[in-house]
Amino acid sequence: MMQFKNPVYLYFLFLLLVPIIIHLFQLRRFKKTAFTNVALLKVLSVQSRKSSQIKKWIVLSLRMLTIASFVLAFAQPFIPASTEASQKTVYAVYLDNSFSMQMPSKRGNLLTQAKQELVELIPENATVHFFTNQDRFTNLNAATFKKEVLAIEFSDQELKIENAVNKAKSLFGNKNANNKIVLVSDFQLKDETDYAALLKDESISLLQVQPENKINFSIANLDFNENEQTLKIQLSASEQTQEQVELSVYNASELLAKQEVAFENSASTEIEISLSEGEITNGNVQIEDEAIQYDNQFFFSINSTPKIKVLAIYEEEASFLRRIFKNEEFEFESTSIENLDYAQLNEKNIIVLNGVKNISNQLNNSLIKFSEDAGSVVIIPHQEAKLENYNTTLLNLNLPKFNAAIDNEQKITNINFEHPLLENVFTEQITNFEYPLTRSHFQMKAGNNAILLYANQEAFLTSADKNYVFAASFSTENSNFTNSPLIVPILYNIARESVLKQNIFDFTDEINQYLVEVNLASDEVVKLTKDEDVLIPQQRRFSQSVEINTPELPIEAGTYQVEAAGETLKNISFNYPRTESKLDYLQANQLQNQDRLKSIEDFFNQESRLQQVDEYWKVLLMFAILFLILEMLALRYLK
Repeated sequence: MMQFKNPVYLYFLFLLLVPIIIHLFQLRRFKKTAFTNVALLKVLSVQSRKSSQIKKWIVLSLRMLTIASFVLAFAQPFIPASTEASQKTVYAVYLDNSFSMQMPSKRGNLLTQAKQELVELIPENATVHFFTNQDRFTNLNAATFKKEVLAIEFSDQELKIENAVNKAKSLFGNKNANNKIVLVSDFQLKDETDYAALLKDESISLLQVQPENKINFSIANLDFNENEQTLKIQLSASEQTQEQVELSVYNASELLAKQEVAFENSASTEIEISLSEGEITNGNVQIEDEAIQYDNQFFFSINSTPKIKVLAIYEEEASFLRRIFKNEEFEFESTSIENLDYAQLNEKNIIVLNGVKNISNQLNNSLIKFSEDAGSVVIIPHQEAKLENYNTTLLNLNLPKFNAAIDNEQKITNINFEHPLLENVFTEQITNFEYPLTRSHFQMKAGNNAILLYANQEAFLTSADKNYVFAASFSTENSNFTNSPLIVPILYNIARESVLKQNIFDFTDEINQYLVEVNLASDEVVKLTKDEDVLIPQQRRFSQSVEINTPELPIEAGTYQVEAAGETLKNISFNYPRTESKLDYLQANQLQNQDRLKSIEDFFNQESRLQQVDEYWKVLLMFAILFLILEMLALRYLK
């Protein structure tokens, strides 16, 4: 069906009336001429009138055809090749700029190839909404779109395909227009995208850029054995191979180790490297690989570990605590309840209240303040404890309160091996060792937080946050628990958990928490610095420390210095998650309609064909000129 680009010009067809009016109302006046032979004049007059009438009708027709041709030419009639050609097409283009697009391709890497093809093939009259994993641009013309596309760089952020589709749909203002969603990616199969359901929407097109066939090697993980001072490095390959990669370990620019690592017909391998004892402030493991680049580095830092400060407040004998916390990892101090210096409590990491009969109001308030300041409290009750005062403290520490004392012997037989406190303590679940016992204990409802339980399923040890309570006294008259092999790992791990243990690295996509021992002035804050970058994390102040958190910070891979008051307190290393390292891509044969997975070139060539129109304004213009020439010839030669 013929349509017009400029239909408003059709109103000028009223100009066709002009030659008609001129034809009907001739303004020319005739002169009288005398002839001698009137009979001959009559014959000539009849013949002249007939030829004149024919000439006038021919000239009129040619004039009307000329005007009509000119008007129709300006209205630009056309016949569209499809229904789409007669509608305004708006594209929402998503360009995946995640790290997997670093794979080599026929035009550099996948991202470079995608950018170049989009710039070359986007229609010049297109209206485009354009977005990537972190940027968004709306209502762009072709020239602006090309400029923004060429400026795109790689990003550590990822966007699921379903989320990209939803984001694209939200950009369209006119829902009745011919809106098309164009997703440009390598389409890694790293999430559970239901492509069959997605492609039921005919407006969605998947444009895939395909990499060269190369193996990608990556550093998948690191683990540091503090006791043996060894760094365990886990390497991965995108497929089984027998190739070797060169691996180097640095502390800043200082080379610590270098080694060839072989993949023995496997897709993963591990290597252990011994390190000299001491701090590694800016550790970096590197491999040589030509495929994806971001996973060729892995940052880590090993900080000096401050001693864990343990304070035992006792009314009963506490020599067993001194034996447990005697190594150089701890700074142990004990004091009787009578000689307690309350001012020193906030300088400790963990307080063990051992066999105190009565918890005074002052001690209760100090323990609550200590717990709120990120300290850890362990309560071992006295056999004759004053329950009212004890329960006030227990409830304030979110621990279960004591009920009545039970004066019968009970064995401690059940261990909650799944509790974080006991991780890596036992190589297997033990069921046949000599169980410790108590002759008297306090009942308490521990729920799922119980760590050790009696044979009757009552709790012997339970926890809440970093606070712990035992159900019975450790006095030799009441219990043999201090002679049990359980007491050392239990109390040792409680003490270690009282301080936030820093990993040698963290991933940027996680919410990470750190405790920094520093006493800040009111106007000072803790900062994270790396080169010229300075970040101020969320922070919570305690009396002798600051807890920092990293949500919503633009963290990059690398090692940051934790600074306060102009002093570097520790180093924190971050790495990008390794989800982009897998080279498992969507294949056309995995779709019900294989034609829905296209190349960028194929898609825009098809768009060009769909939007093609047959235009007739040039033909009409030629006809107008032709009719004008014929009119001039008619006026000149017709009699």
